[in-house]
Amino acid sequence: MAERFGASHVPEISCNEFGTPLLNDVFGKAQNTATHALVCFANADIILMQDFARAIDAVSNLNESFLMVGRRWNVEINAPLDFQRDDWQEQLRTVVNQRGKCGLPYYIDYFVFRKGLFGNLPPFVIGRAGFDNWLLWRARSSGAMIVDASQMVMAIHQNHDYAHHPEGRDGVYLGLEAKRNRELMGGSHHLFTLEDATHFLTSDGLKRNLSRRYFRRKWKFIRRALRHRWREWRTSQTTGENGSPLKKT
Repeated sequence: MAERFGASHVPEISCNEFGTPLLNDVFGKAQNTATHALVCFANADIILMQDFARAIDAVSNLNESFLMVGRRWNVEINAPLDFQRDDWQEQLRTVVNQRGKCGLPYYIDYFVFRKGLFGNLPPFVIGRAGFDNWLLWRARSSGAMIVDASQMVMAIHQNHDYAHHPEGRDGVYLGLEAKRNRELMGGSHHLFTLEDATHFLTSDGLKRNLSRRYFRRKWKFIRRALRHRWREWRTSQTTGENGSPLKKT
């Protein structure tokens, strides 16, 4: 498909012992290969349409650092889409409006940002829980705007099973790789969702998120972060550099 559409294909991606691609190598090589400052990571089971391109145009001129994300729409697609039809997008929208369900704010399937936003990334594995939520936290902690484009972008998620993992859905969300991802996250105060977006992309442009829920979540995560730092400080006071308990003299 890369050859057919004239896209660059980079097959040499680092994987863990299970053959699962590592996020830091994917992001690093994609950004090194990209010829434009603006880049996007999107999961392979997501269909994006022309409204996605329009949303990118709307945020591309922002002077501030930003991360554009959005909700997905879950729908059953059991037949190939005919992209030769001029109205394939309208037909697909009709199907989603009739049978689709809007996804929860915990699931983020596309990320649009300028190269270098995230810096060095931990070796998260792709397709397992946690890394998407951490990326939102990392962007926000660096001072970037988080732009929720859900009102303007219909990102379509094709429902699927989890046969690609030997342990099925439990393996994807609760297995060893998911556990490692959660450990790399560094605590629940790094688990951001779309409800932590600082701005919404609307038909009238960017609007600040001034909802009470946003400010309640912001205060909750501040408290979690403070508790986490307090526990780290307490641990450092009771253990040595190698982690062994300090002895009283």
